Amino acid sequence: MIFDSIWWVVAITALVLWFPQTVQHEGMHAIAARHWGATITTFKPYRHKGTDGKWRWGAMSWEGGDYDDTARGLISIAPQFANTVILCFIIGVRWRFPDMPQVLASILAGWYITNAVDCGYSIGVFFRKQPTKPSSDGWKFAQKLKLSPATCRLAMATWYLWFGFHLFVPSWLVH
Repeated sequence: MIFDSIWWVVAITALVLWFPQTVQHEGMHAIAARHWGATITTFKPYRHKGTDGKWRWGAMSWEGGDYDDTARGLISIAPQFANTVILCFIIGVRWRFPDMPQVLASILAGWYITNAVDCGYSIGVFFRKQPTKPSSDGWKFAQKLKLSPATCRLAMATWYLWFGFHLFVPSWLVH
C-alpha cells in the first residue's frame, strides 16, 4: 500500500520544513549583512507580495554598513554557503549513525531536500540565456563580483554535478 511507504514521511517533513528553510535562508542574508554593520530594515520569512506586486517566498533588506561589492555579493550568496554546510552535516550524521531509526532518517532526508532545492533554485539561474530574475541571489553575486556568465556557468556546472549526487542522497538517507 502506498501509505506504508517511508517516502510519505520524507515528503511531509520537506513541506513542514519549508517555512524554517525560508527563515534560515533570509536569516543567513541578515547575519551576513549584520557582519558588515548593516541595519536590517525588513525581515519577512513568509509568503507575501513585494512592493512590485509580485509574490515572494521571503524577503530581507538592509541599509547602512561598511561593505564593498565583494561583501555585497557574499551577502547575496550566504544562504547557499549555509545550505552546503547543512547538506554536508546531514550526510555526516547519517554516515556516523547508519542504524538510526527509519523515521529519524526520513526527517533528515526531508531537511536535506529543502536545503538542496533552495540551493539549486538559487544557482540554476545561471543556465538561462538571459536572467529572468536579475535580482536573484545568484545574479546579484555574479554582478557584484563582476563575474562573467561563462565563468558562473562553469562554476555552477561543477556544482550541478555535485547537486546531481545530492539527488541520490535522500534515497540513501532513508535506506
